[in-house]
Formats: sequence, structure tokens, C-alpha cells
Amino acid sequence: MHHLGTYQHKGFGVTQNTDKAIESLTASDKGGNGQAAFELFLVYSIDGPKKDVVKAYKYCVKAVLRGVTFFDEMHAFFKENYKLLAPVYIDMKKPPSELTAECVNEITNMHEAWIIELKTGFMNGVT
Repeated sequence: MHHLGTYQHKGFGVTQNTDKAIESLTASDKGGNGQAAFELFLVYSIDGPKKDVVKAYKYCVKAVLRGVTFFDEMHAFFKENYKLLAPVYIDMKKPPSELTAECVNEITNMHEAWIIELKTGFMNGVT
């Protein structure tokens, strides 16, 4: 389903159809496919009628946690969309209550440290 959804999203060999792509990719994502989650990140992060920065970020996080190694892209997306994504990250990671979205440097540094932790875990798993 992941490949079909990607083809539908990109229009590779089939008529481009974002709604069908979302259906196919969502089904594959529900089965735990990290590549499908990353393709959904792409669908929701691109300017257009389906753009949803929060949804995009959540799919990117899922993809990375499932082994898709777009760590730096995830952090760059977080920084580019900080105002929308800081509350999502804070809710997900539950930092001390004095750290709010207004603590831009601290939250950005925490996010970067989390990315480094994920990278290290991945590298330890493959060595």
C-alpha cells in the first residue's frame, strides 16, 4: 500500500490523486510502515489544499521513530514551524512546567538534543 500511495501522490504511472494517496498511505501507516508515515509528512507539509503543519510533524515523528532516518529534516521542519509545533512537542515530551513555548532557545535545544539521542540510538543499533 505504501508504494501505491506514493505513486498516487506523485503521479508515477497513475493519475495523481492526493485523496487516494492519503487513503493508501494511511492504511500502510496503520500497519506500522515508516515510509508511509514519511510520505504522509510530505503530503501534509507541501503548500496546497492538504497542508497541515501539525499533522505533517506528527507523521514525521512517527516515521523517524520507525527507522526512517530523516532526523535533520525533522529538526529543520520543527524550527521553521516553531510557533505551531512547540506546543505539540511540549505535549509529547512533557518538559518541566516552567518550560513553555515562549522559551524558544530552551525548547529548540531540547528538540535538537532529542534528535541527537535518536541518531545515536539508530547508530548504536546498526553498529
